[in-house]
Amino acid sequence: MRVVQIKCFVKDFILKIVFLFGDNPQDMNAGYGAGITTIGITTGIYDKTELKNSNADFVIDSDQQSCASD
Repeated sequence: MRVVQIKCFVKDFILKIVFLFGDNPQDMNAGYGAGITTIGITTGIYDKTELKNSNADFVIDSDQQSCASD
């Protein structure tokens, strides 16, 4: 059901530049199923490998230092 909802939401965008950010495999699989670029973030209990193995196109390690200036 979630994948269908995402597909219906995405088809209404004119440019169709959509990213799905998530911190669990279910998020990555839902985005993958909807044809959305998925970005996993290791803020939860899942690590980079688990997110990547769950169809994440990109993974951001939350333990890495931010690029923002202090």
